[in-house]
Amino acid sequence: MTATPTVAQATAEIERTPGGVEVVPDTTFKNTPVQTIKDVLQYVPGVIVQPRMGDDVRLSIRGSGLSRAYGVRGLTLSIDGIPMNTSDGLLDFFEVDPSAYRYVEVFKGANALRFGSNALGGAINLVTPVGRDASPLDARVDVGSFGYVKGQASTGGVSGDFDYFATVSAQTNDGYRDHSEGHQFRGNLNLGYRISPDVETRFYLYATSTKQRIPGEVSKDQALNDPRSANPEWVRQDQQRNVRSIRVANKTTARLGDTIVEAGVFYNNRHVRHPIFQWLDFTVDDYGAFVRAVDDRSLGLIRNRLIVGANLQNGTIDTEQFVNLTGAVKGALAASLVDTSRNFSIYAEDSLFVAPNLALIGGLQYLHARRDRRDRFLSNGDQSGAKTYNLWSPRAGILWDVSADAQVFGNVSRSAEVPTYDANSFATPASANLRAQRATTEDERTRSSALVTGAPYIRFYAGAVLRSPEGEALGTLCVIGHQPRPQGLSERQRTGLLALARQVMAQLELRRTANAERRLRIELAGGRSRFEAIFNSAIDYAIVVMDEDGRITDWNEGATRILGWTPDEIRGHDLGAFFTPEDRTAGVPQREMNDALALGRGIDERWHLRRSGERFWANGEMMTQRDEGGEAIGFVKVLRDRTEARLIQEQLALKDERLQMALSASGSVGLWDWMVDSDLLHGDDNFARLYGLDPAATAEGLTEEQYQEHVVAEDLDALRRRIRAVFERGEDFLVESRLVSTRDARVSEGGSESSDREEEFSTRIAGGTHGGTRVQSLKSHTR
Repeated sequence: MTATPTVAQATAEIERTPGGVEVVPDTTFKNTPVQTIKDVLQYVPGVIVQPRMGDDVRLSIRGSGLSRAYGVRGLTLSIDGIPMNTSDGLLDFFEVDPSAYRYVEVFKGANALRFGSNALGGAINLVTPVGRDASPLDARVDVGSFGYVKGQASTGGVSGDFDYFATVSAQTNDGYRDHSEGHQFRGNLNLGYRISPDVETRFYLYATSTKQRIPGEVSKDQALNDPRSANPEWVRQDQQRNVRSIRVANKTTARLGDTIVEAGVFYNNRHVRHPIFQWLDFTVDDYGAFVRAVDDRSLGLIRNRLIVGANLQNGTIDTEQFVNLTGAVKGALAASLVDTSRNFSIYAEDSLFVAPNLALIGGLQYLHARRDRRDRFLSNGDQSGAKTYNLWSPRAGILWDVSADAQVFGNVSRSAEVPTYDANSFATPASANLRAQRATTEDERTRSSALVTGAPYIRFYAGAVLRSPEGEALGTLCVIGHQPRPQGLSERQRTGLLALARQVMAQLELRRTANAERRLRIELAGGRSRFEAIFNSAIDYAIVVMDEDGRITDWNEGATRILGWTPDEIRGHDLGAFFTPEDRTAGVPQREMNDALALGRGIDERWHLRRSGERFWANGEMMTQRDEGGEAIGFVKVLRDRTEARLIQEQLALKDERLQMALSASGSVGLWDWMVDSDLLHGDDNFARLYGLDPAATAEGLTEEQYQEHVVAEDLDALRRRIRAVFERGEDFLVESRLVSTRDARVSEGGSESSDREEEFSTRIAGGTHGGTRVQSLKSHTR
């Protein structure tokens, strides 16, 4: 397991949320001229992003904080789950490097519950790559208008249980408007160590330096007639925003049975030198911790998914404000403040699956926040003050997986946002008693198809209805494309698609008729008593009988032995009871029934669940039961426990892999396979090299004559005699011969013959050639 999910894992996880959420993979923005977070989020519904100056933007989710002229409120921004907001909730985007992330998660409104979100708008989580999914070297240079140049390079790799990823970027731009030039440097590093297959820890380091001049507001007339001009007063004061920040964090993830626990700590330090209407000089020191547990297990026959967690974020902002003189020179001290923020939240969310594809969801968050300002200036009166907030935010929802790639969901949620210090100033009685903002959100809709929003990014679809002879629509035969086709299919293409659909239905009907006849013959030959005898005596197989909706009506003694439930306990439950939670979520049981209906049988080989929760590997087949008229009336599934065989297979595969690695490393052993029926000998690269053959031709196959051309003529008789002995008498043999290309080198061949003795006809000889003292061990496979 890994502490950083892949894009697919993150998408599957986020789509268990009954509300507005989205994962934006780097494939949608990485290879574009991405400059700001606007280029990442511009196509996410409900998110408004407007460039402001340099890399800064105005960002709002569902209208929250839309009117902000500086900074961002109403939104929690995290990188790898670690908060980037100051502890009072204020946020800037100067530190965001949009080219550095593997994917971006968007949680709208109260759906940001797991971040302990102190924001009405929701949360955005930027996720960096790790060494296990990063390129060894990736670099790019972007050049654009108005002096824009950006370079970025990254590297990542794995060494045993250790992996690393690092990226740095630097950019400069003159800006479209006067007095808007900027320079930025950003670096991200993470180091991961896999302590065990179930435990991983990862350390993060982020560093940023930005220097940005600010052009300021202008009048409407200036904006229309001289859009590149800057505000003269801002130019006189040389207004700027210069930030240096460093963030360090650790996150550890562990799997404990059915529970995944994630815990971490972080520290953020930011120094801001910000000459604007006054000369602001402040330092931010934030620290915190978080813990989150996800427990996904079956409670009897019902799946339950519980998420609990807690977040702590405390910090101080030490601020001094001076008069800003001409040219960004500090004047007299105008204010001196220490703002302390303390935030603690706990939350829980439970998803109870009343059906394999239907979950009822309830959640609750508690937020305790305190804002404490200490005024050190006092020349204009003591503006110290403190306020405490205790806020509860419940939510309830429903999530229905209609199919593998379609969802219907709805929720009603409460959310809260505590004022930031720029609003909660304590300068007056009114500003000292600001209440938290509260919101209630209703969100009911469907989730868009993953085939459109993600790979394979379908942009064109055309389908022909598949109809039975009775006129019943059974499905569609479709063609898809990655490029839009506004003109659709041509007349010839439409005719061909319809003809192909008719052929598909003809084949389905033939198969259905053949299966019906086969089942009828079995019933007539054996009768009901024979079926019951087989049903009750097959104790090594689980035989499960279901109705047309997939509800279990009966099963045999073998099913009780393998799966654990008695027939009375399981009767009436859904087929998904013994499928794993991930397969139920993916709709595998329904897909297997669909295959049985459409193809006559549904073949299945995967992990399943016993009543105890233990997983076991099984293979099986599902068949459709039909009445005399050919109508489906139910299903029969036959299942066999193959866990031991799978473990043996995995061990053999591991041994084979080690052997191949050893052979490849040695370079002196070549392997070959002679298929006697076709008289073709296939060899690997080492065999071709040892014999002086062309590797491509050897892989495709050589005849016996082509192969033996490379053996010295005087040694051919002995070689042929020994090979005949393999065919005729199954003898073990050892023969040595010389090669034409290196006459002094000798080839030694040895092996034995095996047969099932039913038909004494050799079909295959496999062997290996060893260089220097070349030894070939041959084995004949006969039929």
